[in-house]
Amino acid sequence: MSFAITPAAPARQDYPYPVVASAALGPARSRLLRGPCRDEREMPEQIPGTVRVFQRNGRYALTPDVGRPLCTPTVTEAGSVAVVSIRQQLVPVLAKLPSVRPERTLVLRARFRCQVDDAVLVLSSGCWSVEPALVHYLLDDTELLMLGAREDAATSPEVARHILARVTARGDLERPEVSGMTIRLVDLDIFTVDEQLNPTVPGTLDGQFHEDGMDGPEYAYPSTHHLTAAGHAHRSVPHPDDGYDDGPPARHQEAQ
Repeated sequence: MSFAITPAAPARQDYPYPVVASAALGPARSRLLRGPCRDEREMPEQIPGTVRVFQRNGRYALTPDVGRPLCTPTVTEAGSVAVVSIRQQLVPVLAKLPSVRPERTLVLRARFRCQVDDAVLVLSSGCWSVEPALVHYLLDDTELLMLGAREDAATSPEVARHILARVTARGDLERPEVSGMTIRLVDLDIFTVDEQLNPTVPGTLDGQFHEDGMDGPEYAYPSTHHLTAAGHAHRSVPHPDDGYDDGPPARHQEAQ
């Protein structure tokens, strides 16, 4: 019986976190008198600052720390492999607040500093992309939603200040929870968008933005109105441990 090695698919530039690449794995190639073993070409590229995590019989495990890891059952019997970033990384998210005035909807734009502490635990909890958990965190506040739904939410500096204060205070007292990951709110700003002019907001990726040395996807709002709270609607949340490392852009791969 012969086996053909299927290389992982070319990278796609959508920069997820923490899973930066993944691939399905077929049966491992058998070797005469040596048992099965996988070829490195079957694996998605592993860049510095990442680890490979294999899924085998519904369980996840890191690459075994042995002399020939690709010939171990953890690897040869795995049905898929994920490359997980263990770098500290800034993750930008957008969260749209409910509004009674669709012509002026409030949108929170936040950045979170994320650090994977246990890649196996992260994947076991079902987190392949942290963004949905961060959006849920921002919107999981009844009082915040009520503030965003006020008639004057998009025009009142007082409402803007209240929203900023509430979200940043909550960031200190109740951080986002993802098993195996440490997350902290870094900064936050508020702007308004006319949903009648931009019905797809938020959710459309449009190139890259560079903010404070950060590279990543940008959500484009061609007709936005920035809301000011005593001159601005932006607040950074400094912390002594904010020595993050964005690292090179992550790459996602899928098996064809």
